[in-house]
Amino acid sequence: MTSDSFLAWVLALLGDEEKADATAGCALRRAKADKTGLSEVFAHLFSATKCLYLDQLEEAELHARTAHRGAEAMEFGQWANQANMQLARLADLRGEPGALDALRAGIENYTKRGMMLAHPYAQVWLAEAHLRRDEPVRALAGLDDLEDFAVRTQERFFHAQAQAARRLAEDRLSGPVSISSGG
Repeated sequence: MTSDSFLAWVLALLGDEEKADATAGCALRRAKADKTGLSEVFAHLFSATKCLYLDQLEEAELHARTAHRGAEAMEFGQWANQANMQLARLADLRGEPGALDALRAGIENYTKRGMMLAHPYAQVWLAEAHLRRDEPVRALAGLDDLEDFAVRTQERFFHAQAQAARRLAEDRLSGPVSISSGG
């Protein structure tokens, strides 16, 4: 189940939507068969992220809400915060007020627990949120922090997306561009 969950991310990041969906579905089935809340929260959390990578927003919300409910019931704060970041990303993409603050709070609460797995994509999401608000300097500051993190940890699984956001921010400083929800 864990391997399938991570593999779904890899396939999504490679742009293979069909295989990513099938692999995430396998992880969800295995988690359900396992009959432990922890497995189901994990599989839904990873499925939500896979969906966000592929712009499958409605499905992402269903998985994130399911993961959040389960994580809260189990008092598993790190995953509740990861689900909060996913829900804040969705709120930001819909242009909801307070989404940026919710994303920042989710990241802060997640990293306060010493967790780092979601850090790369959450920082890119935060940068993209700043770009949607025409705040390229703030976007670049967050991306600079992410680059420092990548140098320190050698964690670069979301590097291509971070570089794409950096190019958008730099372009925004020199003229208008639009960004999609991707990444």
